[in-house]
Amino acid sequence: MVTSNDEAVIVDLHNDLILLVDHFDHRGRPEHFSEFWLPELRAGGVNVQVLPVFVEAQFQSEGALRRTLLLVERIHRLASRHLEVAVCLTGAEITAAVSAGRIAFVIGLEDADVLGLSSLSGAHLEYAEELCELLRENGRDDVLFVVGGTVPPEDAETLKGFGVHEVFGPGTPTARLVEYISHHARRVRLT
Repeated sequence: MVTSNDEAVIVDLHNDLILLVDHFDHRGRPEHFSEFWLPELRAGGVNVQVLPVFVEAQFQSEGALRRTLLLVERIHRLASRHLEVAVCLTGAEITAAVSAGRIAFVIGLEDADVLGLSSLSGAHLEYAEELCELLRENGRDDVLFVVGGTVPPEDAETLKGFGVHEVFGPGTPTARLVEYISHHARRVRLT
């Protein structure tokens, strides 16, 4: 058992955890997470578990988007079956989960070709501008950046001026989003 400061937040980045959970689930062992991984995380004092989603070579190219969505769905189903963990999308959700004694699951996508920002808070301009700057600073001008949510139409041109490639407003059919991403991913350069 690891002894740590009660005030410390311990973050683990076990990069193949969700792949192992998926592996055991497909082999008829869905209890593997609760019997092995959950006790391991607790014994290590982990408060926040970052779950990088990496698409294995056999799924890259045509199957990458599908595989990514399946792994994200697997993470959500895992959290719904285990009350000791919570999928968290914001800092406030992480704080709430840790305060409640739960392990906060944070999903991270490794080497993504597409970045999507969904905003319901009205902070889309600030977030998008900062993310565009970070993409440029890190030499990731190959990432397709799309924004969706409750974005006023008049903000679309401002977002595109930052470097966002496309803006999808409320009610956009999923098929349109998938078609856009399928056609434009890996064909972009931020200007």
